[in-house]
Amino acid sequence: MTRLRRILRACAVPAIAVVVMWTGAVVSYADPTTQPTTIAEAQDQLELLQQKASDLGQQYDKVQEQLQQAQKDLDQVRADIETQKQRVEDARQKVALIALQQYRDQGSMSTIALLTSEDIDTMIAQMSTVQQVTATTKMYLQNFQTEQARLKDLERTEQANVQKITDDQARLADLKAQADAAAAVAQDQADQAEEEAALAAIEQQIRERIAAQEAKEKAEKEAAEKAAAEKAAAEEEARKKAGQSNDGSETPSTDPSDTPTPTPTATRTASGPFLLPPLAGPLRITSPFGWRIDPITHYSAYHSGVDFGAACGTPVRASESGVVASRVWSSVFGNYVILDHGKINGSYWSTGYAHLSSFAVSAGQQVNRGDIIGYSGTTGRSTGCHLHYNVFKDGNNVNGAPLIGL
Repeated sequence: MTRLRRILRACAVPAIAVVVMWTGAVVSYADPTTQPTTIAEAQDQLELLQQKASDLGQQYDKVQEQLQQAQKDLDQVRADIETQKQRVEDARQKVALIALQQYRDQGSMSTIALLTSEDIDTMIAQMSTVQQVTATTKMYLQNFQTEQARLKDLERTEQANVQKITDDQARLADLKAQADAAAAVAQDQADQAEEEAALAAIEQQIRERIAAQEAKEKAEKEAAEKAAAEKAAAEEEARKKAGQSNDGSETPSTDPSDTPTPTPTATRTASGPFLLPPLAGPLRITSPFGWRIDPITHYSAYHSGVDFGAACGTPVRASESGVVASRVWSSVFGNYVILDHGKINGSYWSTGYAHLSSFAVSAGQQVNRGDIIGYSGTTGRSTGCHLHYNVFKDGNNVNGAPLIGL
């Protein structure tokens, strides 16, 4: 199995319209101008790419086999040519010897004229028109002409084989060019699928934490209400037994513990950005959030966050106070920190900071708005130092740019 074949099997290939001319087969693929706009459509396109990968691999292997056979045929033809050249030379010498012998035996003027030719080939050409050539001479002359025609046929076959090899090499070069471009797009598609899966897992984990928090708050509220009701009932029973009131009237309890304390909810005013920008100083967006045309592959790709240009080692700040929900390594996001900020203005918010060179916080740690949580880097699937910034609202990934004032 060739290295290219392994690459083609391991990777998907860009969905383009291809007409395979070399075998007469016409294979159609998705129109490259049709860009997927959902994860489901991207998955469908990936399946088409994988089909093309198989087709390209089969075409490459077939043309390579044809090239190898053409080279073998050419080697054989060239060996046959060398043998045939010797046969032609032997036939030429025999004709020349017969002509010389005839001159010695008969001394005819026609034979003398033949022998005065400038070279043997000219002599043989003239000899074919001489009427006084013996039967033996004719036999050797015909044999020479047959061998010479055979040599010319072999030389034409050689030229055809050389042309076939040239054509096959061009086909292989074209297939390899397609495969090289396909490998880059395929890797991008595979990366996209992996990032979508990783993002979906993160969103699910956040939603599970929100559900757990809401369940906890609900249970605490119900427990507090139950405790208050039980306390009130106990106090009522005690008052009745003590006969504290002659007319039956009672003074309501003013103990603050009688009323459940609601879970605090943070609020944000209109002044300043909703979230603190994760980097200090001017921000430079190198890749925006959402569906976009990839600048390298020219295919539609979903970008789950906002990328900011930042030299490796640049301090990264918490966009809001909260708890470090996770501090993990991801093959997609590299060193990745997720902060849960709780409920703000009625919604649960979380932020993610990816490709960090190192961490400055631990899982479960409480942080304040503006605290350093790590340092920018290029870990995970990254082509250079930068910060990939995610924002999640109620467990759903959203565009963080407007939330930090961009």
